[in-house]
Amino acid sequence: MNANQQPKSANFNFLAKRYPDLERIGALCERYFSDDPIVALITLRQFGELLAQMVAARSGLLSDAREQQADLLRRLRVEANYPPNVLDLFHQIRVDGNAATHRRDGDHSKALACLKMARQLGIWFYRTFDDRNFKSGPFQPPRPPVDPTAELAAELGRLKAERDAAFTEAQRAKAIAAEAEAARLAAEKGAEGAAEERKVWEQLAAEAEAAKSQLAKQVADLQAEAAFAGLAEPSIIHFHEDALHVRSPDEGVNQLAEQLVGWQVAAVASPAAEKQKVLQLAEVAAEAIDLDEADTRVLIDEQLSERGWDADSVNLRYAKGSRPVRGKSMAIAEWPTTNGPADYALFVGMKCIALVEAKRKRKNVQAAIDQTSRYSQGFVSTDGVELPEGGPWRFHSGHTGKPSFRVPFLFATNGRPYLKQVETQSGIWFRDARDPTNLRRALVDWPTPEGLMAELNIDRQAAQKRLASLPIEFGFPLREYQKRAIHTVESALANDANRTMLLAMAHRRWCQR
Repeated sequence: MNANQQPKSANFNFLAKRYPDLERIGALCERYFSDDPIVALITLRQFGELLAQMVAARSGLLSDAREQQADLLRRLRVEANYPPNVLDLFHQIRVDGNAATHRRDGDHSKALACLKMARQLGIWFYRTFDDRNFKSGPFQPPRPPVDPTAELAAELGRLKAERDAAFTEAQRAKAIAAEAEAARLAAEKGAEGAAEERKVWEQLAAEAEAAKSQLAKQVADLQAEAAFAGLAEPSIIHFHEDALHVRSPDEGVNQLAEQLVGWQVAAVASPAAEKQKVLQLAEVAAEAIDLDEADTRVLIDEQLSERGWDADSVNLRYAKGSRPVRGKSMAIAEWPTTNGPADYALFVGMKCIALVEAKRKRKNVQAAIDQTSRYSQGFVSTDGVELPEGGPWRFHSGHTGKPSFRVPFLFATNGRPYLKQVETQSGIWFRDARDPTNLRRALVDWPTPEGLMAELNIDRQAAQKRLASLPIEFGFPLREYQKRAIHTVESALANDANRTMLLAMAHRRWCQR
């Protein structure tokens, strides 16, 4: 392969006709995966950046093609109100791409997860702006590396089995033949050929990065022309159709710049009703995004990391020797219990204070708390692990044969932001198992280690008993209805089912004539 031969994509080919630049970058990501996951992650970051610019242009929000990706994603969330679960995928690709770019940090597992997320974003984009009924077909796993880890081999095998199950006999035979041909070519090339091909890939990646800079300059030039022509408003650039013709030595980049500016022109001029329709289509397409459990864990890892927990469900696993460490807050994956492995065990130092069940998107997250409860009941303290004081805690206030809870805080999530419209299938569901009357409820974010330890040190039952024992003394006499009102408020506060309350206070206004 030479730099003039562009690979074709197995997973992004649906974008080739209308969005050839996205398809080209997607194909390169697939091609890089086997031999260099770092380059694959860097290229996936480029895919995410270009796709975000396209979304912004289609929304009339592409004010500067040189805008940082984090800032653009923030504006797409705040100004355009695009679905949070879509922007979370953009964010994950950005974070892992930045780690690969600046620290050479990344592996095949991360590259595979981001490749699947990038495809989901491409499908979402195509369904939102082109064909709401588009059927994507199964994900086609890329060629495996020479020496995959056991986990990676299992994941690629699972994806291949899913693909084969969805394919017809003819499609399956074609895919098998393509895999055999790719393996034959790789064997023929050997180490020397692979090294030469890697040089070509690196050249293509460098060209893509240069094209990105050139694209930003061209869009900026078009903006300057529009502003010079008096077509700018205080907070938004209106591009003029006549400003689309810019000479460039790279016709492909020039065409992309023209496409972005053309979308911007049309979006700015579109009526509010049309913009609302696009947003509705985006919501429907976002609902169809279906991440598997492996991808869900990647999102959860990042969410936990951002809140101060050490989390990496691929490498920070019990089976790989990970154990709690004094002075650290860790989320250790696949922690064993007598009722099966918990997806995560949260430790502050040597103390296990919470367990987490991770589900894929379409599962009922609220009901998954039941599974976390079983993990808590079956938790065994080994390897120097400490359990919180006060336990174990009873399953029920009455007599029951159910085992008690040994770990107090129970979580379940699918990595999806909380949405009231699909309450049971989104958010982070939580239950404090120390009191049988405590109910499960949805949280909008993970607690920090410090916050969870502070919660552990609160004894609500003792506080409520003390409150009930205190006399109602304010230095002046109260009427009976006032006392009843105070007792009613205290009882409502003690009821865990009441997470919100509106307290109205009435007073008599005296007027003198």
